Amino acid sequence: MRLPGATLVLLAVALTAGCAGEPSIDELSAGSGGVNGSGRTTAVLQRLGPPPGPPQPVPIEIPASPLAFFRAQQTSCSQYASLAGLGDPTYPGVEADRFSEAVLVRELDRDTALIEDGRGTRLVVDMWNTSGVVLPASGRPEDVMPAPYRLGCSPDDFIGTSG
Repeated sequence: MRLPGATLVLLAVALTAGCAGEPSIDELSAGSGGVNGSGRTTAVLQRLGPPPGPPQPVPIEIPASPLAFFRAQQTSCSQYASLAGLGDPTYPGVEADRFSEAVLVRELDRDTALIEDGRGTRLVVDMWNTSGVVLPASGRPEDVMPAPYRLGCSPDDFIGTSG
């Protein structure tokens, strides 16, 4: 297909006009990412300061005693029951006095203790792992976790079967 001469001229003018606002590569200064006198391209680097270095460890605060660990679980159990029950006020949550009035029955070894909650339910608190866990009174995770902990607390923190 042949274009008439006037059409070619019009096309050339349109292409040239479209690029008119752009600087040529020769017009770019050496400091702005253009070509320097040697023909090599340079880039501007923004100084951000020294790298932050290796991440700093975050201290883990472990309660001083199994009883303190158990009492600290009240908030997470309350949140868990609210989420698991989808806001239903009749969902079996764990009463606050079970945590606040809990007592140490006896230490079983350096890392575990038998406790009794504020309503007489016995549980074993195992502080051996970094986060600590609460187990049924037998201390065996395969045994049934007593109510209301079975449904009212996260199985990540209160370990036992659901019965």
